[in-house]
Amino acid sequence: MQPRFLFPLSAALAFSGFVAARQLMPPGDAGRPSGASQKTSAATTGARSGTALRPAPSGDSSPAPSPEPSSMRAVAAAPPPNSFHALLSEIQKENRSPADAQLALLEKIGRLNPEELEALLSAEIERNPSFMRSSPAGFRFAARRLSEIAPLKAAQLWVSNGSLRSESDSLLEPWAKKNPGDFVAWMKTLSPELQRATASTLGSIASRSPAEFAAIAGSLSDTPPAGPATRAAMDALLQKAGESKDPSSALQFANALPEGPMRNIALAQIAKWPGLKLSEQPEVLAAIAQLPREDAARLGRDVPAQAEALPAGMARDMAFLNKLRTQAEKDPTAAASRLESMAGSADYPAAVRGFVEATAMRDPATAAAWALSIDPAAGPQQRLSALERAASSMFRRNPDEAREWVEKAPLSNTEYFLLTGRKRGS
Repeated sequence: MQPRFLFPLSAALAFSGFVAARQLMPPGDAGRPSGASQKTSAATTGARSGTALRPAPSGDSSPAPSPEPSSMRAVAAAPPPNSFHALLSEIQKENRSPADAQLALLEKIGRLNPEELEALLSAEIERNPSFMRSSPAGFRFAARRLSEIAPLKAAQLWVSNGSLRSESDSLLEPWAKKNPGDFVAWMKTLSPELQRATASTLGSIASRSPAEFAAIAGSLSDTPPAGPATRAAMDALLQKAGESKDPSSALQFANALPEGPMRNIALAQIAKWPGLKLSEQPEVLAAIAQLPREDAARLGRDVPAQAEALPAGMARDMAFLNKLRTQAEKDPTAAASRLESMAGSADYPAAVRGFVEATAMRDPATAAAWALSIDPAAGPQQRLSALERAASSMFRRNPDEAREWVEKAPLSNTEYFLLTGRKRGS
């Protein structure tokens, strides 16, 4: 190429490169000195990585981020939007694609400091208490972000707004995962009702890491969420074990828990172990016998196959109830034969109740006859529950026949009153 063309060509290429660079710059960066562009880029990168641009309040448990450069401070000092609607409006004005708009929303939220996040969430909750349930994912990101950088603020927001009870995964769980000890200490300052509402958060700790849960179990043993969290930890161990018939890891975990209800719940859960011979686990059977009624009923529903091996009590009753209900749904004739073979046994009332629950809608007259076969002295509550289920189905199908049955059936005065709402003869 001849030398006289080199200079014009070089100038043209340089100018084209300059124009292309300006077009690639984010809005507002064109014409800004290169140093300013780099600093703005650094601020944006910080927002994307989740780093707060302002230190957390001194009263919070999270460590404050390092002081920010003056150039970053200028970005954060811009007045924040006063609602999520305003936040979205700002983004929509820029005519971005949906994907870019979502990223921009997360970046804007990431730039807000704890006070701004708290104010934004509080204002929106006050305006529309249910907005968290119907809001875009970015709004939940704001709640999680607040829990990460200012957990006490997020927790107080959760406590102060009843509509947020179902949002513990956003407002509480990030803190619980990061520092379970501090979370449990805070949780124990709450009322029993609010403590129960944290059960899913504690359950997430337990299911994610049973060992981590065991480390804080001592301080949890007297709290309402202790049971659900313990069951979550044991279910995680069961899932990890797969089809293994060796429950040694679960027994080791259970025995490491404090003596009392938590350990009993953990040991009782071992009855769910695949292929376990419950009759060979006296420690597990002893724990099942000590379960409160609610926990025993829950376990019985989960282990109908172990019904014959369970100790007498609520767990055994619920196991037989569910076992016969399932069998009656699949094969009513076989279930009826099974019931006949159980007549006179202590398990008969619960088994009949399960049979009645399965057949009442399909054949209420037959269900009612089986309900009446329960000895009132052997299983008064099971008999009454079965009668109520059968009578209810009869009344829905044919009220006149149902009233006739009630008058002729061999019911006690109490049963007659509970089924009809009036005294006999009135």
